[in-house]
Amino acid sequence: MPQRWKHVLSRELDLLAAARNRFVRLLGGWWPVTRTRRRPPMAAQYKGRRYKGQRQQGLGPMRRRRPVRGPPGSIVSRTRRYLPGRVNTAAFLSSAVLHVIVFGWLLSIALPRPNKTAVREEFVLEVRLRLPPVESPRPAVPPPEPELETSPAMEVEGLTVESEEKERVDASPADVAPASEGVGQEALPEASVPRALKWVGLGGPPSLDPTEGVARLGNRSSGKAAALERYGGSIATENAVDKGLRWLAAHQDSNGSWDADGYTRRCRPHAHCAGTGLSEYDVGITGLSLLAFLGAGYGPAKNNPYRRHVNKGLSFLISRQDGAGAFGSEGSGYFYNHAIATFALSEAYAMTGRKDFRECVEAALRYSRASQQAAGGWDYGAETTGRNDLSISGWQIMAMRSAENAGLLLPGGMTEGTVRFLRSAFTPKGHGIYANSGLEAGRRGINMTAVGLLSYLYLGGLPTAEACRLAADRMLTKRAPDYRSTARWKETFQSYYYWYSASLGLFHLGGKRWEGWNYLLKKTLLPLQEKDGHVQGSWPPERSWIGQSGGRVYSTAINTLTLEVYYRYQPLYGAR
Repeated sequence: MPQRWKHVLSRELDLLAAARNRFVRLLGGWWPVTRTRRRPPMAAQYKGRRYKGQRQQGLGPMRRRRPVRGPPGSIVSRTRRYLPGRVNTAAFLSSAVLHVIVFGWLLSIALPRPNKTAVREEFVLEVRLRLPPVESPRPAVPPPEPELETSPAMEVEGLTVESEEKERVDASPADVAPASEGVGQEALPEASVPRALKWVGLGGPPSLDPTEGVARLGNRSSGKAAALERYGGSIATENAVDKGLRWLAAHQDSNGSWDADGYTRRCRPHAHCAGTGLSEYDVGITGLSLLAFLGAGYGPAKNNPYRRHVNKGLSFLISRQDGAGAFGSEGSGYFYNHAIATFALSEAYAMTGRKDFRECVEAALRYSRASQQAAGGWDYGAETTGRNDLSISGWQIMAMRSAENAGLLLPGGMTEGTVRFLRSAFTPKGHGIYANSGLEAGRRGINMTAVGLLSYLYLGGLPTAEACRLAADRMLTKRAPDYRSTARWKETFQSYYYWYSASLGLFHLGGKRWEGWNYLLKKTLLPLQEKDGHVQGSWPPERSWIGQSGGRVYSTAINTLTLEVYYRYQPLYGAR
């Protein structure tokens, strides 16, 4: 070994020995040790002449280390002597690299490594818990109705969707008519309205469980996996539902409500989830969030991870009902809140059979009947204005359907008036009319087409009607789900409410139209869900006034409901 490398090695050994001596002193205290002095190498042979020779060669005197003190019996560093300034750069760099390698190796042992395998195993376990394997054989599909007439654009494999150019429809005198003229009477004869309105679908007539005394809705409890496979759902859609419910549960207020503008209080210590709404919609947003939990089978009377959240939310709704049966307070969205809250309590009663829920729903239905306009629809408020709004009436029809499905009787004349209103709001050509008077009277949009189709089916309309076929083709080919188009709402009328209503309506129709819409819906809705951070599981608000009104809580609740369509209800065409 070269002399310079030996010097480097000697210094390293001296450092290690000094460190060990200091550690021993810290453990054993300080005691004097015998001073040792080592004779220079070859001193017995040269007897000091080496020093003189070194001076003559210009090497300088040999350095001697000072004696060290340590505890008795400790290992004391030997006195080493070496020539100063004789270590070259290569030896120094080699020593530095050796230190870095040893330090890195020790650091890799000390620090724990992330276990990616464990994360994957936990995710797989979660999916299995949400979708257990079906032990019973797959139920036979009931024979469908005669195949609806389909246009060439409706073939699933060769499906074509037109661009987002604004739809122009030439209005004819037969399309828009006052409610008194009874446009579209060929769909629902007036004489047979009371007996012809048989509320089939959505689970059919309520079947009471002899052990619990509750009405079952769809496949929410048992058979969820089979319904997902049968109607186009997947593990991805169910995982999205689960993440959406987790986000909603984490942002529920302490009083049981979901606050449209104050939910960010539940984000601490994380960064706030952007996208607040308006506080006047708190009652409606709370009802919508409860519908998302109830739609997934998480009822208030069952042992589930969200039982406490559901009970607190239902208690909040009951506390906001006044003596007249109305929910919420007067505002621009007053009847939105009332209709959605009635809808949520109706489903809660259908799942539990509780008396207090029934009393609240019956009082709410009586108030809805008293607030019904003369033409059969509903306006934003309870005053008699003569204005009939299809958007608000659509939510009220859903609440009526849920109450009937729970076994409740509607107030007299309520159903007949609603059918009379829908004849003018949903034309024989499959167009939905937003309102009959007031601001934007007679406006047609694809969103109202979806609400009109769903309301028509809920009021007993036949899925083979020409209006259903035209409405479904128009939604699927001209206005497929597109999030970017929500920023141009006045042109495209794209919104989460439109996607929800269209999904329910086309699900009840079934067939190739539902398959095509379901494919486009999943392709658009699933990537929109937030994937990272505290905002994970929610959906961003729409890029319009609707997103500014409802905010992130509304967006998450209604999109979660949309992805529960596969098992939330039984399809109407299968129950007929």
